[in-house]
Amino acid sequence: MASALATGGLILLAGLFFYTTSSIPEISGVINDYAKVTSVSGDDVTVDDASNFTVGDKVLIIQMKGAVISEVDDTTYGDVTSWGSAGEYEFNYIKAKNSNDLTLNHELCKTYDPSHTVQLVRVPEYDSVRITGELNPAPWDGTKGGVLALAANYKVRVAADLVASAKGFEGGSFNGSARGRSLTYTCALGSGMGGAKGEGIVEVALTGCRGKLANGGGGGNDHNGGGGGGGNYGEGGMGGDGWKSNSAGNLSDLDKGGRGGLSLQNLYEDGVPRLFMGGGGGGGHQNNGASFPGGTGGGIIMVISPVVHMETAQAVNASGEDAQDITINDGSSGGGGGGSILLDVDRVINPDLLTLSVSGGDGADIRTADQHGPGGGGGGGIINSTTLLSDSIVYEVNGGVAGLFISTRSSHVYHNTPHGASSGADGAILHNLVIQKCSNPPTIDLNGSDSGTDYDTEFYPAGPDQEFILGEVAISDDDDTEMGSATIEIINPVDGSDEYLRMGDSFDENGNISANRGGDGHSISLVGQAPIADYLNAIKSIVYNDTSATYDDQPRMISVEVDDGGATSNSAMVTLNFSNTEFPVEWLYFQVEAAGSAAKLEWGTAIETNSHYFDVERSFDGKQFDPIGQVQAAGNSSTVKDYQFSDPNVLEAEGNEVIYRLRQVDMDGQFEYSSLVSLNMEDLKSESTQLKVANPVTGGSMQISLINTPESGGKLSLYSVNGQLIKSQRVSQSNLQQINIEVGTLNSGIYILNYKFGQRQISKKIKIQN
Repeated sequence: MASALATGGLILLAGLFFYTTSSIPEISGVINDYAKVTSVSGDDVTVDDASNFTVGDKVLIIQMKGAVISEVDDTTYGDVTSWGSAGEYEFNYIKAKNSNDLTLNHELCKTYDPSHTVQLVRVPEYDSVRITGELNPAPWDGTKGGVLALAANYKVRVAADLVASAKGFEGGSFNGSARGRSLTYTCALGSGMGGAKGEGIVEVALTGCRGKLANGGGGGNDHNGGGGGGGNYGEGGMGGDGWKSNSAGNLSDLDKGGRGGLSLQNLYEDGVPRLFMGGGGGGGHQNNGASFPGGTGGGIIMVISPVVHMETAQAVNASGEDAQDITINDGSSGGGGGGSILLDVDRVINPDLLTLSVSGGDGADIRTADQHGPGGGGGGGIINSTTLLSDSIVYEVNGGVAGLFISTRSSHVYHNTPHGASSGADGAILHNLVIQKCSNPPTIDLNGSDSGTDYDTEFYPAGPDQEFILGEVAISDDDDTEMGSATIEIINPVDGSDEYLRMGDSFDENGNISANRGGDGHSISLVGQAPIADYLNAIKSIVYNDTSATYDDQPRMISVEVDDGGATSNSAMVTLNFSNTEFPVEWLYFQVEAAGSAAKLEWGTAIETNSHYFDVERSFDGKQFDPIGQVQAAGNSSTVKDYQFSDPNVLEAEGNEVIYRLRQVDMDGQFEYSSLVSLNMEDLKSESTQLKVANPVTGGSMQISLINTPESGGKLSLYSVNGQLIKSQRVSQSNLQQINIEVGTLNSGIYILNYKFGQRQISKKIKIQN
């Protein structure tokens, strides 16, 4: 978020003069809308009711359940055998709406399974906003709710609490009879053998008895065992022993307490953290009408804003619910697990006025003459932020306290003890938050002319102590204006530590981007949420150096990728070919396309002097190139020469991409390499989208054929060789389209025709003769 502050500085300053606390929007109550997701495919999402969603809305899609558990009736019951998509989430925007069918701005990058409870949440976005009354999420109803999410571009002013306590997974209910007194871990609801398990992140038919339900607490077993606490980051506590257990002649009711809900710790600390509500506490075994269910888990609160300004002392509270104490001869219930608070915030003004709470709920006490099972405490939740926040903030992440057996006879040996119940484990405060963001991948091009579809080739005189500046770069990103990282790597170094990359003198070390070199200098990573222009300047400044005393003329390849925080670009390549000879060939274009089951290569030259032939070389990894054919050159020419080559056997290879280059050999045996071109193998293994145009273009009109265009259509654009957009138009879905573009007003020369569809694109170099 640092770059958001940097680029928005003037607007924030203006706010000092024009914004007052009364002129910005004031909010309270429930600000989000919710819908159950019924299907997901690419960038299409269908919900049960989209009436409160509209085009342009920011939305959060989140998988609420989906873990798979062991259902064996032993101590493993409720252990997670697969996390599935539980807790996966990402943000997006609505691009189009047709009844309950929504099209998003870009394809979802996570996998979601609507059969296991996925919801879509509308997230209001503000420039600045003031919270004047308590904010809440809608309560979780089994399919949606439980999430409070707020986004602001500049500042959130806080003059009231944000509360999602007891808005998460529901606690287990009570039983109405007693029978069996078994030690089973699962039993049918209503059987009388045990209280209901608390709700958790698994989609199974709700059952009773002492086995946990992932992070949902287990129910107390017959007779009168206490319910276990729900879990989140911290594990839920154990429910207490049953009626008169530990008494002489009644040892059978030992170990009747529900098991505590599981800890989800590993899913918060590895990779991009997932996102969960607190598990519900298990219900105690009850046969005398106590009728209080387990505590409800805490919900989820997300605040996304560069600045949070605390105007008064307030709390952001997603704690689990305390289970309700009972005063009758029954087992009591477990507390709810603490929820989750996520803060994508750079700075908190007046941090001493802020309290963040995700504590677990307390287990319920039991007040009666003879010992019965108290409830286990709920596990603490998670507070996670993208940056290290002030120590002045009050953080509450404690596990809930175990309930007590409080005897009406103070002399009772177990009076005022947990009687087998245990407290929930503490939650955690982390600062590794990466707000899950997915997007259409950016494209990068190293000569700035073709939106990432071709790769620049540079040549440098041979000899020791070589230096080469990476130079011209272009980055294109449809749905973002910032980058998150870049990786630059020599992928085939040969000179060990004498060959390295470094940042050039023009790199701004005090800017929004930090540069980190690998230990051997063969790679550089650029990190920082910064505008595309900053990344362009940083990449352009990178220098390749070879300070070895000896000279190795093997071509080097430097790979460049950028990431916008949601998706990674194509891997653009600059090839360094070293030679002492000035080669008298002026390359005009080099391109490849699918042609049935073959790969069709086309290239052209503007000038040739003593040119002998072209070796066509192929690679499937970008490192090892093998010759596959030869084409005779023109020898001496001062006019445009066009060449073709077909690779009919490429389908025999395995892999996702095939890469080609040309080795142009002169009459005296000297040679040079062309740029690299690549082709996705899927184009050859299925009906591919094809872009066909008569070349050169004469008569003032360009006639274009688009074959096998995808259902979603695409965008056709014409660029100059310098990357300037000249014409652009949308193409609707059709198997075959004939399109005419008037180019009579353009100067004669070379242009690039580009067709982009989804995350892929096809480009052709076109010669216009007017």
